[in-house]
Amino acid sequence: MRFTDIDTNKAWVSWTDASGNFKFPELPAGHYRVEATQLGFVGASAEVRLGAGPTPPPVQLLVRVATLAELSAPNGSTPASSNSRPTGGRPGAAG
Repeated sequence: MRFTDIDTNKAWVSWTDASGNFKFPELPAGHYRVEATQLGFVGASAEVRLGAGPTPPPVQLLVRVATLAELSAPNGSTPASSNSRPTGGRPGAAG
């Protein structure tokens, strides 16, 4: 998992557990691009805004098992697939 501050391009990286959950130490309020990647899967990304409030919003991304064509294709090629593995967590939770 990677959170990148869109304004400063500063990035925070973490790993998911076996269930796909992740935690980050407290991130500053801001506008972030969240990216999930894993070998053999098609990556997923989303943009989120984190406020200064006490409870950050949950973030959920769906990473799909990649087809052989997707693994050998250049970035940006994403034909549909039915296999997926969800990831999700709270970006501001200690962990």
